[in-house]
Amino acid sequence: MRPAPGFFNATTGPSSGFLNWGAGSASGLLNFGNNSGLYNFATSSMGNSGFQNYGSLQSGWANLGNSISGIYNTGLGAPANVSGLLNIGTNLAGWLQNGPTETTFSVGLANLGFWNLGSANIGNYNLGSANIGVYNLGSANIGDFNLGSANIGFGNTGNGNIGIGNTGTGNIGFGNTGNGNIGIGLTGDTMTGFGGWNSGTGNIGLFNSGTGNIGFGNSGTGNWGIGNSGDYNTGIGNTGSTNSGFFNTGLVNTGIGNSGDYNTGLFNAGNTNTGSFNPGDYNTGGFNPGNYNTGYFNPGNSNTGIANSGDVNTGAFNSGNYSNGFFWRGDYQGLGGFAYQSAVSEIPWSYDRFQH
Repeated sequence: MRPAPGFFNATTGPSSGFLNWGAGSASGLLNFGNNSGLYNFATSSMGNSGFQNYGSLQSGWANLGNSISGIYNTGLGAPANVSGLLNIGTNLAGWLQNGPTETTFSVGLANLGFWNLGSANIGNYNLGSANIGVYNLGSANIGDFNLGSANIGFGNTGNGNIGIGNTGTGNIGFGNTGNGNIGIGLTGDTMTGFGGWNSGTGNIGLFNSGTGNIGFGNSGTGNWGIGNSGDYNTGIGNTGSTNSGFFNTGLVNTGIGNSGDYNTGLFNAGNTNTGSFNPGDYNTGGFNPGNYNTGYFNPGNSNTGIANSGDVNTGAFNSGNYSNGFFWRGDYQGLGGFAYQSAVSEIPWSYDRFQH
């Protein structure tokens, strides 16, 4: 066995870490293909980062498919563009989604529908009791997206409202904020008349100017949350697309403040990272400027460890390449190998053709 970086790797390219194999290079432990992290299996040259992912362009934990970030997601397309937790399908962000059929999970008694938490609810995604509709938080609501109790209508926040999108108590109408208002888009108490509401199309909530949004102040398309200007995001302040979390500007991220794509974590500027503050791509860990690293502060590529500025090192603070250990400045340092050779003794033998 020739000396090589890492330990017991069998990849076609140089790798760092332990027991990696398959086509390409890897960093970490027991990966197959171009990966960083643990137990990942890459199905193409575009690999994964994280733990137990199977497919390509994935970050996170135990995902299956292509172009996925998060935990336990299954993509049904290439690219699937899925982010979040336990989703199955394509173009999904959030948790426990499987496309048009959603999910069938409820907690409580006598619920008719799915994802209800409480008792005697008829509909879906209700939290409380005796609600009729979907996405109600409270009790005895009739309609959808009500927050409070005894509301009749759609998207009311408060108690005893009749209508759509009212915030407060005892309002009748649409988009009123306050108490005892009768009308549309009023702000205050005991007012009658008309005010402003959503300026977009097919929005549910307040101050939305986009299309098909649910929430407040969204200007994008198909968002769920607050202040999203991108498309199909779940969360707050996302300007990218299909993100789950807060203030993501990239694509298909799960987390906070990711400007790259397909990341799981915080403030990753690169792509397909699992961790935080990674400027590079396909890293598992944090603060890695390089690519395909498992660890932290690695400027190089395909390293397993900390602060390696070279490539394919296993250890820390190595400025050389293909080395195992610490503080190596040269290449192929600290490597181990072994060889086995066997010898067979000569067997004496002769033949005389004239002997009778």
